[in-house]
Order: sequence, then C-alpha cells, then structure tokens
Amino acid sequence: MTRGVLRVSLKGSKIEVEEPQNFIEKFKAFFLGKGEVVKEDITQYQYLQQICEVFQCVGMQNILALELNGKELYYDEENTPDDLKKAISIALESPEEEGFHARIEMCPSDKDDDSSIVVNMYSAHDVGEFPLVVDADFGVSVMESKEFLTKVDAKLREKFLVSESEFDLDEDDSDGENSEEEETPEEETSEEGKEE
Repeated sequence: MTRGVLRVSLKGSKIEVEEPQNFIEKFKAFFLGKGEVVKEDITQYQYLQQICEVFQCVGMQNILALELNGKELYYDEENTPDDLKKAISIALESPEEEGFHARIEMCPSDKDDDSSIVVNMYSAHDVGEFPLVVDADFGVSVMESKEFLTKVDAKLREKFLVSESEFDLDEDDSDGENSEEEETPEEETSEEGKEE
C-alpha cells in the first residue's frame, strides 16, 4: 500500500486579521495579538464545479461520500459507479457560503483496486497551511501512484490558478520499514489558469 499527499496553494489568496468576537478572544488578543487567517479567492460553486472536472479528466468518478460545511450531502451505500457528477450536482444546489469546507471521498470503479482518495478544500485556513489537499491510499506501486498524482496536479493547474504544489509518497513495507520518497512537481512558468 502506498500513501500519497498532494498539497496545492492557489493564487489570489489574502491574509486577513481575525477580529476577536468575545471576551475570551479579546483577552487572548490583548496578550498574544490578533490571529491571522488566509482567505482564498474562489467561490464554493467554482470549486465544486472545477474539482469535478479535474477528477473526471483523470478517470476517478466513483464517489463514496461528499460533505459540505460539516453536512453530509451524499453517501453511496450501494457503491454506484461513476456518480461523481451526480453528487456534485447535489452539492451545487446548496446555498453559497463564503467560508466553506468541502470533503470528497472517492475510489476507483475497479473493485479489484482498493485505492481511495480524499480531497479537502478550505476557503479559509491558517497561515502556512494548504487550501487544497488530496490524500490517497493507493493499492498500486509507487511509480503508478506518482503518475496519478502528477496527472492530478497537471489537471488542477488547468482548472485552478495554482501558485505552487508539492506531494509526498510513502510506501509501507511488510516488515514494518518505510521507504519515503518526496517529490515536488516542476512548477510551470506559464501564468495561465482557468476558472470556469
């Protein structure tokens, strides 16, 4: 089993100072200073639509669950194949929220492949964290895992305004030892990005 994580930063983000909302927060702010949060320049609708297109392009369309802002909107009890677009369509009908968090869990349509993918998108997050994270457990080799994450990274760059990305791969050995491989995809010099 190979574990991989793809982390993506987006262009257009801005750091905002969080104003304390209650006495305890004001007390902490007095001694520690006000907290900072990174806000992403993307709407809930744009994200859902574009992430659907990305994973359709790489052939990962079998969704297990979709959560939006802490609410489970879709759960595939019957393992219906190729239902990503259906689940995203349900999510697109949800009210727009400025501070959104979307979590999508997917797996291959091939029942013999026990890989799983979890995609998290945060429209607001702490400084130094990534707004878009793809966590994967692959039932395939490290090389195939690397190829898949590289393909996902390339498609994300086509659909989103990506500023940088990185990914890690860890292969679990049966004897308990781990061999680690860290890769950073080559950054593209082109400034082109699409928001559809």
